[in-house]
Amino acid sequence: MGRIAVVGLGNEYRGDDAAGIAFARMLKGRVKMGGKLVVIEAGMNLIANLKEIEECRPSRVLIVDAADLRINDGWRLISESEIVERGISTHENNVAMCTRYLNAVLPQLDIMFVGIQFQDLNMTESLELSPKVSDSVRDLVDLVSESVDLSGPSDFKIVG
Repeated sequence: MGRIAVVGLGNEYRGDDAAGIAFARMLKGRVKMGGKLVVIEAGMNLIANLKEIEECRPSRVLIVDAADLRINDGWRLISESEIVERGISTHENNVAMCTRYLNAVLPQLDIMFVGIQFQDLNMTESLELSPKVSDSVRDLVDLVSESVDLSGPSDFKIVG
């Protein structure tokens, strides 16, 4: 395993929709950035960040965004096939199209999508998460921080 690209999606002015952005920012503050880990705050436009992902040549990409998982709270790993089957599309992003593109240019790439159950999508003046979503983001950052060993080969897995 090589480099890991972590991509946070969301709209920081729509309450819990900013979960992916909050995740990326918190992870940047927690884990020392280096050659093994690249954190990309893509906001509402994954498509505009595909080139940056491609250029860092990761072996694994973790995309994090708020989602309607039909659960009370928490997060869930969503497979690539489920993204395609359910036609998951967030913000200005067609996630299935983006994963197909990344798999074409980086054939050995392992793509994971983590959805964080949102509670409140009301407009806000700045990044503001509900308490349950904030807890879920913090839990996920803890898990990723503990799972990434930047000193040696990347062996990063999420079980959810």
